[in-house]
Amino acid sequence: MRKLTIAAAIASTFLATAANARDGSPYLELDFGLTKPQATPLRYANSTDSFANALKIYHKWGFDGDVVAGYDFGMFRLEGEAAYKRSSLKSSLISIEAAEAVGNADLTGSVPTSGHVTVGSGMINGLLDLGGPGVSGSIGAGVGLARVRYNTAMNPTSALAFSASDSAFAYQLLAEVRAPVSDNIDVGLKYRYFMTDRLDYGTFCQTSCGTIAPYTLSGKYKSSSLLASLTYNIGSVAPPPPPPPPPPPPPPPPPPAPATQTCPDGSVILATEACPAPPPPPPPPAPAPERGS
Repeated sequence: MRKLTIAAAIASTFLATAANARDGSPYLELDFGLTKPQATPLRYANSTDSFANALKIYHKWGFDGDVVAGYDFGMFRLEGEAAYKRSSLKSSLISIEAAEAVGNADLTGSVPTSGHVTVGSGMINGLLDLGGPGVSGSIGAGVGLARVRYNTAMNPTSALAFSASDSAFAYQLLAEVRAPVSDNIDVGLKYRYFMTDRLDYGTFCQTSCGTIAPYTLSGKYKSSSLLASLTYNIGSVAPPPPPPPPPPPPPPPPPPAPATQTCPDGSVILATEACPAPPPPPPPPAPAPERGS
């Protein structure tokens, strides 16, 4: 149990140091994962008619990848992103109005569809960082420009199949979670909801569709993606050095001088000692002889 506690303390110290080193540094990020476009309803319009949901395209799962360059200001991140998405097509739902407009009412209903859709986009993202040291997250949004291209083929008919592209403003919502694995590298997961403004495909049948009037198809592209992310923090700021150790305590004062006393003979001795005895007095002088003796 004691070893487990020590290991947890070391790990938490490492994660805190690595996470705090990100603030105030630029970074590069690679993201790659799965995307699922929503069903795309398209409006059919010609010189006399216009109706929504004329053609609805259903997609398979595809892939989504991007390259990001950003700067971490602390609580806020600003980044530029270049992304690419691709998904295959699964089926299309043709309305009775669209089938009649192309002269074949028998096309109504679900039609097997092959082909793919690709999306290239350039976005500017702003994100708010959440959480503390160690595992943390961000939420944010982005705005930019996207170019969407459809290449479709329908079985058993080619009516309403099309290959075209268009560009429009794009928007996205982002949510991320990440964890540091070294002083400079983070790994994480990112969710992206992406959508465009209206895209206009066509005009189709301008010269080669017989009695079918020239028409356009228009709609928005929307998708959701789940991505794995790898982030490299460039020149992340090192944590401040630890404070210097406190100065050593002063040495203890010297012991007080012992008490002394001065003896009658002028010698100085400890107060706890006895003075030496005085020397005996000298003998008296011999008596002087009497006269005349």
